[in-house]
Amino acid sequence: EEEEEEEEEEEAESRDANENENNGDGHLNERFDELRQKKENDSRMHELQGRVDQLNREKKNALQEAKNATRELQQMSTKYNSLNELYSNLQDQHYTCATKIEQLQLQIDELEKQQTQTKQEQSNLQHAHDNMKHAHDSLKHAHDSLKQELEIKDQQIKSSEKKLVWALKEKKKWPNEWRESEMPSTFLETNCSRKTVSLCLCKNSFLMQKSQSKSSFALLKMKLIDYRLAFFSFFLKKKKKIKKFITFNFFFFFYQ
Repeated sequence: EEEEEEEEEEEAESRDANENENNGDGHLNERFDELRQKKENDSRMHELQGRVDQLNREKKNALQEAKNATRELQQMSTKYNSLNELYSNLQDQHYTCATKIEQLQLQIDELEKQQTQTKQEQSNLQHAHDNMKHAHDSLKHAHDSLKQELEIKDQQIKSSEKKLVWALKEKKKWPNEWRESEMPSTFLETNCSRKTVSLCLCKNSFLMQKSQSKSSFALLKMKLIDYRLAFFSFFLKKKKKIKKFITFNFFFFFYQ
Protein backbone atom coordinates (compact mmCIF):
# COMPACT_ATOMS: atom_id res chain seq x y z
CA GLU A 1 0.00 0.00 0.00
CA GLU A 2 2.84 2.33 0.81
CA GLU A 3 4.47 1.45 -2.55
CA GLU A 4 1.16 1.95 -4.29
CA GLU A 5 0.75 5.23 -2.51
CA GLU A 6 4.29 6.17 -3.51
CA GLU A 7 3.60 5.08 -7.10
CA GLU A 8 0.38 7.04 -7.06
CA GLU A 9 2.23 10.01 -5.66
CA GLU A 10 4.93 9.60 -8.31
CA GLU A 11 2.31 9.24 -10.99
CA ALA A 12 0.55 12.29 -9.60
CA GLU A 13 3.78 14.18 -9.51
CA SER A 14 4.54 12.95 -13.02
CA ARG A 15 1.12 14.02 -14.14
CA ASP A 16 1.58 17.34 -12.45
CA ALA A 17 4.99 17.64 -14.03
CA ASN A 18 3.59 16.73 -17.41
CA GLU A 19 0.74 19.07 -16.88
CA ASN A 20 3.12 21.74 -15.75
CA GLU A 21 5.36 20.96 -18.71
CA ASN A 22 2.42 21.04 -21.02
CA ASN A 23 1.18 24.15 -19.37
CA GLY A 24 4.67 25.66 -19.63
CA ASP A 25 4.88 24.82 -23.31
CA GLY A 26 1.49 26.38 -23.90
CA HIS A 27 2.49 29.38 -21.93
CA LEU A 28 5.72 29.60 -23.88
CA ASN A 29 3.81 29.28 -27.09
CA GLU A 30 1.49 31.99 -25.99
CA ARG A 31 4.46 34.07 -24.91
CA PHE A 32 6.16 33.36 -28.20
CA ASP A 33 3.03 34.32 -30.06
CA GLU A 34 2.80 37.45 -27.98
CA LEU A 35 6.44 38.23 -28.65
CA ARG A 36 6.04 37.50 -32.33
CA GLN A 37 2.92 39.66 -32.42
CA LYS A 38 4.71 42.31 -30.46
CA LYS A 39 7.64 42.11 -32.85
CA GLU A 40 5.29 42.38 -35.77
CA ASN A 41 3.54 45.23 -34.04
CA ASP A 42 6.87 46.87 -33.29
CA SER A 43 7.94 46.38 -36.87
CA ARG A 44 4.63 47.72 -38.05
CA MET A 45 4.88 50.52 -35.54
CA HIS A 46 8.41 51.27 -36.66
CA GLU A 47 7.26 51.26 -40.27
CA LEU A 48 4.32 53.44 -39.41
CA GLN A 49 6.58 55.71 -37.36
CA GLY A 50 8.92 55.98 -40.33
CA ARG A 51 5.96 56.75 -42.51
CA VAL A 52 4.76 59.33 -40.00
CA ASP A 53 8.24 60.84 -39.84
CA GLN A 54 8.38 60.92 -43.60
CA LEU A 55 4.93 62.51 -43.71
CA ASN A 56 6.02 64.99 -41.05
CA ARG A 57 9.13 65.79 -43.07
CA GLU A 58 7.03 66.16 -46.20
CA LYS A 59 4.58 68.28 -44.22
CA LYS A 60 7.44 70.37 -42.89
CA ASN A 61 8.89 70.72 -46.39
CA ALA A 62 5.45 71.57 -47.72
CA LEU A 63 5.01 74.17 -44.98
CA GLN A 64 8.46 75.58 -45.73
CA GLU A 65 7.63 75.65 -49.43
CA ALA A 66 4.31 77.29 -48.57
CA LYS A 67 6.15 79.87 -46.46
CA ASN A 68 8.64 80.43 -49.27
CA ALA A 69 5.79 80.67 -51.77
CA THR A 70 3.98 83.09 -49.46
CA ARG A 71 7.14 85.16 -49.07
CA GLU A 72 7.71 85.10 -52.83
CA LEU A 73 4.06 86.01 -53.33
CA GLN A 74 4.47 88.92 -50.92
CA GLN A 75 7.64 89.99 -52.73
CA MET A 76 5.85 89.69 -56.07
CA SER A 77 2.93 91.65 -54.63
CA THR A 78 5.35 94.32 -53.40
CA LYS A 79 7.07 94.37 -56.79
CA TYR A 80 3.68 94.55 -58.48
CA ASN A 81 2.67 97.47 -56.28
CA SER A 82 6.01 99.16 -56.99
CA LEU A 83 5.62 98.53 -60.72
CA ASN A 84 2.05 99.76 -60.59
CA GLU A 85 3.18 102.91 -58.77
CA LEU A 86 6.03 103.31 -61.25
CA TYR A 87 3.59 102.87 -64.12
CA SER A 88 1.30 105.48 -62.56
CA ASN A 89 4.28 107.84 -62.18
CA LEU A 90 5.28 107.15 -65.77
CA GLN A 91 1.75 107.93 -66.90
CA ASP A 92 1.85 111.19 -64.93
CA GLN A 93 5.26 111.99 -66.42
CA HIS A 94 3.96 111.11 -69.88
CA TYR A 95 1.00 113.44 -69.39
CA THR A 96 3.31 116.15 -68.04
CA CYS A 97 5.70 115.67 -70.97
CA ALA A 98 2.80 115.76 -73.42
CA THR A 99 1.57 118.98 -71.81
CA LYS A 100 5.08 120.47 -71.94
CA ILE A 101 5.43 119.38 -75.57
CA GLU A 102 2.15 121.12 -76.40
CA GLN A 103 3.31 124.25 -74.55
CA LEU A 104 6.68 124.12 -76.33
CA GLN A 105 4.90 123.69 -79.66
CA LEU A 106 2.76 126.72 -78.88
CA GLN A 107 5.90 128.66 -77.91
CA ILE A 108 7.59 127.51 -81.13
CA ASP A 109 4.57 128.64 -83.15
CA GLU A 110 4.58 131.96 -81.29
CA LEU A 111 8.33 132.37 -81.87
CA GLU A 112 7.90 131.54 -85.56
CA LYS A 113 5.10 134.09 -85.72
CA GLN A 114 7.28 136.66 -83.94
CA GLN A 115 10.16 135.78 -86.25
CA THR A 116 7.90 136.32 -89.26
CA GLN A 117 6.73 139.62 -87.77
CA THR A 118 10.34 140.57 -87.01
CA LYS A 119 11.35 139.80 -90.58
CA GLN A 120 8.40 141.84 -91.82
CA GLU A 121 9.34 144.68 -89.46
CA GLN A 122 12.96 144.45 -90.58
CA SER A 123 11.78 144.57 -94.18
CA ASN A 124 9.56 147.55 -93.36
CA LEU A 125 12.45 149.11 -91.45
CA GLN A 126 14.79 148.61 -94.38
CA HIS A 127 12.14 150.01 -96.71
CA ALA A 128 11.64 153.00 -94.40
CA HIS A 129 15.40 153.44 -94.15
CA ASP A 130 15.67 153.39 -97.93
CA ASN A 131 12.82 155.89 -98.16
CA MET A 132 14.48 158.12 -95.57
CA LYS A 133 17.77 157.85 -97.42
CA HIS A 134 16.00 158.67 -100.66
CA ALA A 135 14.27 161.61 -98.93
CA HIS A 136 17.61 162.73 -97.52
CA ASP A 137 19.19 162.53 -100.97
CA SER A 138 16.24 164.39 -102.44
CA LEU A 139 16.50 167.02 -99.70
CA LYS A 140 20.21 167.35 -100.27
CA HIS A 141 19.64 167.66 -104.00
CA ALA A 142 16.89 170.22 -103.39
CA HIS A 143 19.17 172.05 -100.95
CA ASP A 144 21.97 172.14 -103.51
CA SER A 145 19.56 173.25 -106.23
CA LEU A 146 18.09 175.96 -103.99
CA LYS A 147 21.55 177.04 -102.95
CA GLN A 148 22.64 177.33 -106.58
CA GLU A 149 19.40 179.09 -107.47
CA LEU A 150 19.80 181.49 -104.55
CA GLU A 151 23.38 182.19 -105.55
CA ILE A 152 22.24 182.91 -109.11
CA LYS A 153 19.40 185.10 -107.87
CA ASP A 154 21.72 186.88 -105.44
CA GLN A 155 24.01 187.65 -108.33
CA GLN A 156 21.02 188.80 -110.39
CA ILE A 157 19.78 190.93 -107.47
CA LYS A 158 23.23 192.47 -107.01
CA SER A 159 23.35 193.22 -110.74
CA SER A 160 19.81 194.60 -110.60
CA GLU A 161 20.68 196.72 -107.57
CA LYS A 162 23.58 198.18 -109.48
CA LYS A 163 21.24 198.93 -112.38
CA LEU A 164 18.68 200.34 -109.95
CA VAL A 165 21.27 202.62 -108.38
CA TRP A 166 22.18 203.80 -111.86
CA ALA A 167 18.47 204.29 -112.67
CA LEU A 168 17.90 206.31 -109.48
CA LYS A 169 20.79 208.49 -110.39
CA GLU A 170 19.26 208.94 -113.80
CA LYS A 171 15.84 209.63 -112.23
CA LYS A 172 17.19 212.70 -110.48
CA LYS A 173 17.76 214.15 -113.89
CA TRP A 174 14.11 213.72 -114.88
CA PRO A 175 11.72 216.66 -114.94
CA ASN A 176 9.83 217.44 -111.71
CA GLU A 177 6.46 216.56 -113.20
CA TRP A 178 7.70 213.06 -114.01
CA ARG A 179 8.94 212.49 -110.48
CA GLU A 180 5.67 213.76 -108.89
CA SER A 181 3.29 211.94 -111.24
CA GLU A 182 2.47 208.26 -110.61
CA MET A 183 2.79 206.87 -114.12
CA PRO A 184 2.87 209.46 -116.94
CA SER A 185 2.68 208.15 -120.47
CA THR A 186 5.90 209.94 -121.34
CA PHE A 187 7.51 208.20 -118.40
CA LEU A 188 6.44 204.79 -119.73
CA GLU A 189 7.65 205.65 -123.17
CA THR A 190 11.17 206.47 -122.12
CA ASN A 191 13.76 203.73 -122.08
CA CYS A 192 15.02 204.84 -118.72
CA SER A 193 11.56 204.65 -117.11
CA ARG A 194 11.00 201.16 -118.53
CA LYS A 195 14.34 200.05 -117.13
CA THR A 196 13.52 201.57 -113.74
CA VAL A 197 10.10 199.89 -113.49
CA SER A 198 11.44 196.54 -114.69
CA LEU A 199 14.32 196.74 -112.25
CA CYS A 200 11.98 197.50 -109.34
CA LEU A 201 9.67 194.64 -110.29
CA CYS A 202 12.63 192.33 -110.79
CA LYS A 203 14.07 193.21 -107.39
CA ASN A 204 10.74 192.68 -105.64
CA SER A 205 10.25 189.39 -107.49
CA PHE A 206 13.74 188.20 -106.61
CA LEU A 207 13.32 189.15 -102.96
CA MET A 208 9.95 187.40 -102.83
CA GLN A 209 11.32 184.27 -104.55
CA LYS A 210 14.31 184.27 -102.21
CA SER A 211 12.04 184.50 -99.18
CA GLN A 212 9.76 181.78 -100.58
CA SER A 213 12.75 179.56 -101.35
CA LYS A 214 14.11 179.96 -97.83
CA SER A 215 10.65 179.30 -96.39
CA SER A 216 10.19 176.22 -98.60
CA PHE A 217 13.61 174.91 -97.69
CA ALA A 218 12.98 175.46 -93.97
CA LEU A 219 9.55 173.80 -94.26
CA LEU A 220 11.03 170.83 -96.11
CA LYS A 221 13.77 170.53 -93.52
CA MET A 222 11.22 170.63 -90.68
CA LYS A 223 9.14 167.96 -92.43
CA LEU A 224 12.21 165.74 -92.73
CA ILE A 225 13.00 166.26 -89.03
CA ASP A 226 9.38 165.41 -88.13
CA TYR A 227 9.62 162.34 -90.34
CA ARG A 228 12.85 161.27 -88.63
CA LEU A 229 11.36 161.85 -85.18
CA ALA A 230 8.25 159.83 -86.04
CA PHE A 231 10.38 157.11 -87.56
CA PHE A 232 12.60 157.04 -84.48
CA SER A 233 9.72 157.02 -81.96
CA PHE A 234 7.86 154.27 -83.88
CA PHE A 235 10.77 151.84 -83.75
CA LEU A 236 12.12 152.94 -80.35
CA LYS A 237 10.38 150.04 -78.56
CA LYS A 238 11.90 147.37 -80.80
CA LYS A 239 15.02 145.30 -80.23
CA LYS A 240 18.35 146.72 -79.09
CA LYS A 241 19.96 146.23 -82.47
CA ILE A 242 17.13 148.10 -84.14
CA LYS A 243 17.41 150.78 -81.46
CA LYS A 244 21.13 151.17 -82.10
CA PHE A 245 20.57 151.12 -85.85
CA ILE A 246 17.80 153.73 -85.73
CA THR A 247 19.61 155.86 -83.15
CA PHE A 248 22.78 155.88 -85.20
CA ASN A 249 20.96 156.71 -88.43
CA PHE A 250 18.76 159.30 -86.75
CA PHE A 251 21.61 161.21 -85.16
CA PHE A 252 23.74 160.74 -88.27
CA PHE A 253 21.08 162.23 -90.54
CA PHE A 254 20.12 164.82 -87.93
CA TYR A 255 23.76 165.83 -87.66
CA GLN A 256 23.97 166.12 -91.43
